[in-house]
Amino acid sequence: MLNRVLIVVSSFLMFVFGVAVVVPVRADVIYGRVVDVSNQPVSGVSVDLLLDTLESATVVTDGKGLFSTDGNTDFDDTIVEGTTVTATCVKSKYITTVVDHMIPSNEEFSTRLTGLVMVKGTGTTNLSTVTVVTGTSTVVKGAMVRCARAGVVPEVRYTNGYGVCTFQGLREKEYAFRVSKPGFVTKKVFKTVSDGDADVNITLVAE
Repeated sequence: MLNRVLIVVSSFLMFVFGVAVVVPVRADVIYGRVVDVSNQPVSGVSVDLLLDTLESATVVTDGKGLFSTDGNTDFDDTIVEGTTVTATCVKSKYITTVVDHMIPSNEEFSTRLTGLVMVKGTGTTNLSTVTVVTGTSTVVKGAMVRCARAGVVPEVRYTNGYGVCTFQGLREKEYAFRVSKPGFVTKKVFKTVSDGDADVNITLVAE
């Protein structure tokens, strides 16, 4: 509600005084649904949400696998366009799922997170951290990182304000990491993930 008032007030000021007032577009609420591989809802999942501004919140899925930050005004008021939110889904007897979502400029008042699929099991998996920088070691925010290997549906993440994104549950296999962002040459690197050696550092070159 506060965000809507700000937008109305800014429009009024522009009309009366001819002053350009820039008010960030806010998403207000983050919501989504957590399911298993059979597309059945998973209840009782702790969903940890982290913005690249380091604001955070934790919500729990209901009986339909649904969650929402509605009512958490301290967190919701920090969500603006261009923000990357990382959702980490945790539940006993399930492999932890991590999904990054960049809130685009056309999101208004609510942002739905998709791709929240949890797999039962506690098998040996690895967490791969991908760091994207330029040749001068400047972090690259909002780069799209695609992780793929043979026989598995590719996953996509976006780097946060530190140029970092994560992929959870990687097996000890070879993966292809493809990184792209407007203004940079797309780069693809291969990494054989293993216990204790799963992180990837990628340097982008401007076009």
